[in-house]
Amino acid sequence: MLHKANLTVSDIQKLDCYLVTSPLRTILDLLNSDTIEQRFLIQAVLQAFNKGLILKSHLEERVFSATETIKLNYLLDKIGVNV
Repeated sequence: MLHKANLTVSDIQKLDCYLVTSPLRTILDLLNSDTIEQRFLIQAVLQAFNKGLILKSHLEERVFSATETIKLNYLLDKIGVNV
């Protein structure tokens, strides 16, 4: 997915020689776009947690919009993560 957005330092990671969005930012972008089925988002969030790409501390440190909070809490509830 390619789009323009204001990114914070925590939204960006260096992967090899590329700058890419962090796993959490990518999940949030997909949540906000409503272009991917929920089952795939649930799978992506679960895999990101299992691989340590998203940590509870990432969620606790970030400020989410009201819509992001509702959608993200739904996904986290589905995978059994309480923040």
